[in-house]
Amino acid sequence: MNFTILGNPVHEVAFEFIVIWACIYLGFRFLQGTRGGGVIKGLLVLLAPLLLLQTLADDSGAFDRLNYFAETFSTYVVLLLVIIFQPELRQAAVRVGQWGPFRFMRHSSASGSTTISAIA
Repeated sequence: MNFTILGNPVHEVAFEFIVIWACIYLGFRFLQGTRGGGVIKGLLVLLAPLLLLQTLADDSGAFDRLNYFAETFSTYVVLLLVIIFQPELRQAAVRVGQWGPFRFMRHSSASGSTTISAIA
């Protein structure tokens, strides 16, 4: 007997939930103790009512202007997040660059810089 959730195999849905949970957990863990953590809390306070409003507007067909506002605002949230989290994104890029598989690139550039400074 094949079990499905909304037409999808259970093992597939379980794997997707695990991946999504891990990404969210690692993101929150990375932001813990930074200014970004407070920003996330503030955005959740703003976005939760907006999401509720958008859901009500889609279900009832009413509130067209508020629904338009909610959709427009949600498109700009992505740009807003990039601007607000620029320091954290830079820090994450540095951490990824220092992570195990990418270390060989860092060491090779260091040996090149000593050669250049010796020639200079």
